[in-house]
Amino acid sequence: MPNLVWNGTQQHPAATVLFAGTPLTEGSDYTLTCTAGNTEIGLGSLTITGTGDYAGTISTSFKILPK
Repeated sequence: MPNLVWNGTQQHPAATVLFAGTPLTEGSDYTLTCTAGNTEIGLGSLTITGTGDYAGTISTSFKILPK
């Protein structure tokens, strides 16, 4: 996951989700959920949950850097 620069609002990096090398579509194949803590400098968290034909959940983290 790429690092982001703090901007005072909740944020998350753009995610590219692949299954066996095939790109999936947000909204129909998976959903993204951010934690409430993605507004401060430090570590942010993002959860990807499969929907439709895809099942499972994975969480990942990213850095929010100072300006």
